[in-house]
Amino acid sequence: MIENEFLDKEVSSCKKSVLLGLFLAVLTTVLFYSVGLLKERFKAESISFSNAYEDERLLSKDIYVYVDVSIMPRYIGYVNSREYYYIADEDGIYIMSCHDSTYSKIREAVSINKSYKVIGVMEKISNEATDKAIAYYNRMVQDPDEQFTAESFNSYFCDRMISVGPMSYKETGVFIIAVFVGITAFGLLFIGCIVLFRYNKTQDCISGTEAAIINEELKAPETEYMEECHTYLTPNYIVSFGYFLVAVKYSDILWAYREDHQVYLATHTCIKILNKDFETFQIADMQWPIRHRDYYTDYILETIEDRNPEVVTESGKEYEKYFKKMQRGY
Repeated sequence: MIENEFLDKEVSSCKKSVLLGLFLAVLTTVLFYSVGLLKERFKAESISFSNAYEDERLLSKDIYVYVDVSIMPRYIGYVNSREYYYIADEDGIYIMSCHDSTYSKIREAVSINKSYKVIGVMEKISNEATDKAIAYYNRMVQDPDEQFTAESFNSYFCDRMISVGPMSYKETGVFIIAVFVGITAFGLLFIGCIVLFRYNKTQDCISGTEAAIINEELKAPETEYMEECHTYLTPNYIVSFGYFLVAVKYSDILWAYREDHQVYLATHTCIKILNKDFETFQIADMQWPIRHRDYYTDYILETIEDRNPEVVTESGKEYEKYFKKMQRGY
């Protein structure tokens, strides 16, 4: 087994990432559960929509309102993936938005029980929904004096409707935090477990004799360590422990080249290595903004070339084709 203080720190860091990921995963579960508790609490504390009008609480963002629907909802139209309806109780008429499944429940309950308690949050009525609601109402009412104008519609409904399904602002805030924490937990667990698995797999593949040789070379006075890219340049081996634990002889390397690719907002730089068994390895991982990354990659490639003059240190399709042909034996 390869033994080194910096390698031990990497392994310890990965284990801490896994433990932190587990903690955040538990916290994510608690937060999502809290969203459900908040919803149930807010629903239990809901007030009638008519009282919200009377108490001037139409702009409240963290209350649920209800309407005891006593007649079949009247379909207004389809706007932005939701259905809009007129609903009514003994105090007046309201605008409701919901999905088809909710409407089916209301229809069934009203037909059987003559009433259904609709609970939702208050939202602003969109301009498109307003136009459809006015047009529908005015088709049903023949007397021009009783028809809605834009002004009378807004005066009556105060630009507010009951929306069944969406969460309140507090629920949404907790939900967003839960999603963020959950993504962080998944990232820590995934990366930590993958790196630990790769490290253990590499350690298992290295014989005890070779591991002893590598350990001695890591302690050699001429060995160079580049902390920024987690790479050792020993007299006969290059040893790297970034996302992968790699220990390969310079003499076994056929091809080594720099590779850059974008990872979100950061540029990930590494060196790809092809050995005599036509296995590809990734060493000298550098992702976060690191000064002198060009220096590190150039120095590592120059060192490999110095220790093995036959190695190819250029990248390109022609080299890829060349080594594929070599692997096939022609």
